[in-house]
Amino acid sequence: MVPGQASPIIRGVMSYTHRHRYLLIVGVPGLLALATLFWLFRGATTAALAEQQMAANVTLTRSLSALLGPQITALLAGRPAAIQEFRAALLPLIRGTHIARLKIYDARGLTVFSTNPAQIGETQRDNPGFRSAISGTSRSMVVDRDEIDRFEGALSDRTLVASYIPLRDDPAGLSVGVFEVYTDITDAAAGAEKFQRWIFMWIGGGLTLVYAGVFWVSNRADTLEHRRRVREEQSQLSALHHHHHDHLTRLPNRQRFKEQLADRMAQEKAAGKRFAIVLVDLDNFGRVETDVGYHGWEEAIILIAARLSECVRATDGLFRIGRDQFAFLVHGPAAREQLIGLAERVRAVIRQSLDVGGAATSVTASVGIAVFPDDGSAPASLFAGARAALVRVKSDGGDGYEFTTQAVAT
Repeated sequence: MVPGQASPIIRGVMSYTHRHRYLLIVGVPGLLALATLFWLFRGATTAALAEQQMAANVTLTRSLSALLGPQITALLAGRPAAIQEFRAALLPLIRGTHIARLKIYDARGLTVFSTNPAQIGETQRDNPGFRSAISGTSRSMVVDRDEIDRFEGALSDRTLVASYIPLRDDPAGLSVGVFEVYTDITDAAAGAEKFQRWIFMWIGGGLTLVYAGVFWVSNRADTLEHRRRVREEQSQLSALHHHHHDHLTRLPNRQRFKEQLADRMAQEKAAGKRFAIVLVDLDNFGRVETDVGYHGWEEAIILIAARLSECVRATDGLFRIGRDQFAFLVHGPAAREQLIGLAERVRAVIRQSLDVGGAATSVTASVGIAVFPDDGSAPASLFAGARAALVRVKSDGGDGYEFTTQAVAT
């Protein structure tokens, strides 16, 4: 892993969060678009119903004009008996239809007839529908009424189409009056709305399933990606561990020893403190392989590493730096006797019998000690000093210890 960069796991979590954020960003506008489409479709359906009903109302008023022309003329002329005559002729024609109310205005906007007698005599000259129709243009609109008085009785909670249609009885084709026809489309509107709900329920359900599928696929992909990144980081950590550790004893290896030595030297130099290197070389260890074989030799190394680990303090470090060599980094030795004690413990645990490969054997150890900063102010010189002390022990027959110099602070 490159220093300063987020780990693959962290990058995976960030990718997971961002991808689901993108899905949310896409999904919410999609739902809003669906709601807007539903609203527009509903408005278009309502407008289509109004146009369809207005066409029917135009046909109706033309038929009434043809059938009841004399009565309509009498109404517009203001004959006293014309209202009753027209009503008697009209009701049989519209009974059983969807006509909820019918009114006739003269050219001034005065109501000369209504299926609701109470409205006769009212003026509607400022009504937009009347003004459009008297100018020659039919107009319709959809209205909702809590209650409307129909000639056959009152109706409640109705959806109606109100149509204003020119009444032409002039040779020049001018409008001499206006029909106002209220048609009950409650059932048709309810059916259309039910159909709309059904359509959008399926569309919304389909989109929801698609979004859920995309979300599941994305979630699955993120899960697999996250697992891959975890494996990648674990593999990197494992590779780093193998790079810095001995595969047989699991102790830090020579490369790690060099890094730790340089780091420790920089820290102690800055703090003005001391530390020591203690090198351990197993004497005549090749004889063990002869006695117990290669696999027995490996078991012996593992057993010796375990015994040496018992000599290490929490502040110190133990490393395997060669085939039969180990090294200690000892933090802040207080006195020469402390290092001598460590050397004696190391020699004692190594002298213990090694029962491996079905046979018993034993070895001894040579120990070389160097102290920073007395025996070297650089990693290489300090290690060389400890190595030189170790070689002197070896040349004297091994199974001993020696300091690089005789001066160790007390």
